[in-house]
Amino acid sequence: MNFCPGSLINKLVLLSAIVLVALRLSTVAIPAEPAGRSLAPPGILPTAEIARRVSHRHRGVVTEIALEVEKGSLVYEVEANGADGKKHEYLLDPVSGKLLAEKTIGVVAGSAGE
Repeated sequence: MNFCPGSLINKLVLLSAIVLVALRLSTVAIPAEPAGRSLAPPGILPTAEIARRVSHRHRGVVTEIALEVEKGSLVYEVEANGADGKKHEYLLDPVSGKLLAEKTIGVVAGSAGE
């Protein structure tokens, strides 16, 4: 098959590739990090440090961390079970660790508030 820049098939193939790449980059989950080794991209705080900060500052147990793109910016989305019996979601800057947003997203299963 010859490549013809204006052909409909070539445009569809290119569009499909772009969509697949965009979907893949929209949520980047970073797996648990081996001791002493960060899997986070350079300049990004490791997930272990983000979990430590959230646990310490908000008195909760981190249940999920994902590096995501929100409104064109890279953020850590962290879910945690709080000491208050509620589930919380936090958005943190991945470079500074600064809290950008937080909200209550539910009640911890088995807690008194359920």
